[in-house]
Amino acid sequence: MLGMACFYTPQQHQLLEPPLLDWCRNQTSDEVLKKRLFVYRQLQVGTFVIAQWLDRAKGLFVDTLNLGNSLSNFSREKAQELRRRLLAPVSSSDTKDMMSTVNSNFTHTQQETNEKLSEKNNYNRSTKVSVSMAGRT
Repeated sequence: MLGMACFYTPQQHQLLEPPLLDWCRNQTSDEVLKKRLFVYRQLQVGTFVIAQWLDRAKGLFVDTLNLGNSLSNFSREKAQELRRRLLAPVSSSDTKDMMSTVNSNFTHTQQETNEKLSEKNNYNRSTKVSVSMAGRT
């Protein structure tokens, strides 16, 4: 999860060395950061992620940018976002705000889905009543 520390496990993560990694490393002059950057594929969901080692010996890392299910999803917008995150990392306050937004969006989506289902159920009930009443006349 973006901004959250994770532990590397071979069952869940496949380390990759795509040409994109060289480009990512060229975006910073910080030699330590260059060595910390890597790309992996999350095997359970099939997404590609640019990440940074926090402690490689312990397998501890943090996601920097999720590329979705293809490395070709790396667009100009993703490149700008990566540069921003490398040069001005996400703060805990930013992470909290992003999580709040995601939770709010999820809640609103669930409410809209529930309203649509409720309307559909009410329509189905009224149709059944109309049909049963029509059969009595």
